[in-house]
Amino acid sequence: MTCFNFNITGEGEATPAGHKFPGAYDMEDPALNWNLNSTEPYPMAGPARYVSSYNVELEPNEVVIISPTNDEEGDKRYFEAQNRTLEAQAGVTEYFDSIGG
Repeated sequence: MTCFNFNITGEGEATPAGHKFPGAYDMEDPALNWNLNSTEPYPMAGPARYVSSYNVELEPNEVVIISPTNDEEGDKRYFEAQNRTLEAQAGVTEYFDSIGG
């Protein structure tokens, strides 16, 4: 399990409730007892997600593309290989979805 602590700054005054571990999850929580072979959607575990009462626009971020090889042809081969891998993984997922799990 991975836990995160966030320090969010700004002009807002909201202070969402935190959750202590252990204790944030109930062992009877349906998500912790969900059948992996179920066709029902996975019920999210744990406390409810915080929903802000504010709606603000985010500042645009600059898009930075980092070359994995520092070579245009090398990058092309690299991304083609990545794409083949992802397509193969998608095929496996599609197969297991088709047989129910």
